[in-house]
Amino acid sequence: MIALHTIKDRTQDQDLWTFAAFVISVAEGRNFPDYKAMDLMKIAKLVQHCWVFDFRSGLDDGLPFHFSGTAIDAQLGQTITGLDFEKVYPGEYFEDLITNTYHQVYLQKRPCYTRRIERYRDDVIDKHTTIETVMVPCSSDGENINFGLGMTKYTRLIQEGGPEFVLL
Repeated sequence: MIALHTIKDRTQDQDLWTFAAFVISVAEGRNFPDYKAMDLMKIAKLVQHCWVFDFRSGLDDGLPFHFSGTAIDAQLGQTITGLDFEKVYPGEYFEDLITNTYHQVYLQKRPCYTRRIERYRDDVIDKHTTIETVMVPCSSDGENINFGLGMTKYTRLIQEGGPEFVLL
């Protein structure tokens, strides 16, 4: 299970701290929280930044979104619930983010923290955004990972340092 001090060591974002504390509390000492038993309304102001991968078919179906909050949808310019993140991810860190981190959360049953700077550009907009994410594997039976719950914060502030993709 994720440790709050580990998240606090990685980020100064207090919303990510609140998310991590919530996940720890709903896990109730188990190795994994049970996504289906969670009441995300206990962190209602953060739900717009939350998303859930559906791992019930393992990685055979890619990384389909079971749920995506409105801030996530707005950043990607579309409602992504039901879509495969591997097909809609617009950034340059595909292998680091998807293969080496999100897939590994499922395979190794470990939470992760990521921070990266992405450039979003079209005919009107050219912006750099710092993106921080905490993701935890979830299990209804305490052993098999069936969902991955994450929270992502997008900020225009460019933070110092290179990208981080860390299993915790």
